[in-house]
Amino acid sequence: MKTMRSRNVDLIRRRPSFGRSAGFTLIELLVVIAIIAVLIALLLPAVQQAREAARRSQCKNNLKQFGLGLQNFHDTNLNFPPGMPDDDAHNYGWGLYILPFIDQTAAYNAITKDPLQVIILPKGGVPHINPTTGSGFNVDTVSNRMQINSNHGGSMAKRPMAFAVCPSDTLPAADNNQYGKSNYCGSAGAVPAGLVWAGTAPQVSGCAQLKGGAQTGPLRYANDNNNTWVVNMRDIKDGTSNTILVGEVSETANVSPTITNHGAFPTWVSAQNDGGCNGFSTGTSGLRLAGQLPGAVITAEYPINRRVGAESNACFGSQHTGGAHFLMVDGTVRFLNQNLDYFNVYSRLGAIRDGVSVSNF
Repeated sequence: MKTMRSRNVDLIRRRPSFGRSAGFTLIELLVVIAIIAVLIALLLPAVQQAREAARRSQCKNNLKQFGLGLQNFHDTNLNFPPGMPDDDAHNYGWGLYILPFIDQTAAYNAITKDPLQVIILPKGGVPHINPTTGSGFNVDTVSNRMQINSNHGGSMAKRPMAFAVCPSDTLPAADNNQYGKSNYCGSAGAVPAGLVWAGTAPQVSGCAQLKGGAQTGPLRYANDNNNTWVVNMRDIKDGTSNTILVGEVSETANVSPTITNHGAFPTWVSAQNDGGCNGFSTGTSGLRLAGQLPGAVITAEYPINRRVGAESNACFGSQHTGGAHFLMVDGTVRFLNQNLDYFNVYSRLGAIRDGVSVSNF
């Protein structure tokens, strides 16, 4: 029979030790950390892809909204708006014209109904016809009623507009003069055969040389003080689903997060206080080019997503991987690969009636 002392010793031996730590060892912790790191590495790309997919969807929806606005403008005026009603990039362009047709009537009225009564040319015309007086005029004689330099509408023209911004874009919200950016520019068309960017005859891409009547797209630079040109559905002979109306734009050689004072910085009012005379090579804030048509001189100066050289200022492009979104005349939105067949497809999509209807792209 055990004594009291021996029983106490047995109890002490059986009692669990609470002084010893029951935590993980260093090796176990390192293994757990490694597993977490692997999971993060596997999941992060998927999360980023999901976010980019959402941004691309929003970008596509923005273009669809522009498409509805342009279609409604056409239904009302029987033509698309002038791309730019002058040879200067200062003048309000098509982006202002469609505001009432995309539920932005307040912004439109604030800009156009101020004391100077901005002149709007919904039907274009040869020559310019002032809708207020019914008589012809030279744009330069009424520049204070045509240009953003006059600061029509006060801060309204400088207000950022969410519908005009691609969520994936890297440019700041406004240019150096605080005009709100747009990541969507109208297509002035493909450069006609034989008209090249630099150095090789015939060279007519300089300031105001290629008039609107010789351009090939649906939204055109007038490049003229006295005349402007508009396009209607009947003019689009190659098919409305095969013709680019608006496309994405982003960084170029002279437009970047740190360079915002160039005339090619895109704004939703489709005008640029830093811009001068429109040239077909430099682009403006409201218009870009969709390639160059094959001809006697063949140079691929205007591909999608070009980032270098002065030609890039007139190119479409985006921050999406591999290409950019484009609004076609029929209202559909297509994502065009930056490696798209340049001469036989992309440039053909830029012209409204070059006689070649592209279907596989």
